[in-house]
Amino acid sequence: MLSLFGAVACGGTPPQANTDAPGPSSADAPRFLTFGTNATSLTEGQAVTFTAVLTDPNGIDDLIGGSLTILDETIQYGAFATTGQEGAYTMQLSWASINQAEALTFHKTTTRSFRAVFYDTAGHRVNKDIQLSLTCSENACDGQCSGYCIAESNELKSCDAICAARGRQECRPKDNRPYFCFGNGNCTISKNMQSCTAVPTATVDLLPFFAISCSCIPQ
Repeated sequence: MLSLFGAVACGGTPPQANTDAPGPSSADAPRFLTFGTNATSLTEGQAVTFTAVLTDPNGIDDLIGGSLTILDETIQYGAFATTGQEGAYTMQLSWASINQAEALTFHKTTTRSFRAVFYDTAGHRVNKDIQLSLTCSENACDGQCSGYCIAESNELKSCDAICAARGRQECRPKDNRPYFCFGNGNCTISKNMQSCTAVPTATVDLLPFFAISCSCIPQ
């Protein structure tokens, strides 16, 4: 985890605040002066700091604060903290917290949108959106950077079917070998198959099918 000001840029396009975001709900609502981040992209183990500076037509004491949410505002990452400078707010957000809100599973890079919402004492609100790039050298599997996303199942299905059931993933078995296990309560006999379409048999040497392990690639 990086410190509050330790998240570093990892390349990519600088984040852009959404200028089409809804404006103040009334003439008395707070107004953004700036909203941005200290990093253009994130990878596993890093964190980003969001910084917002606002003003209020009724005086800065009328501004009571705000929160960072996902784009539809159904999940909140947390509340912005004041910096000691009037109207200035910051919030640190880790890769792990982003994954907790919505699992990060992607191939090499994706983007995630964030919304800052601020209020005054009368409940007037203003919001602004921003995007960040999220990256892994190969794949992100539920927030962990990895060469493959491992899917395990005790169903007699092919790895093609098991990977597809995880949503927008396809079978790319390491060394072209899905891994089948047979045994009573554990993996007594293992068997490698040469195809993503192969379906394990019900038994091997009289031992019942136990589990299948597949290597999947997010699309």
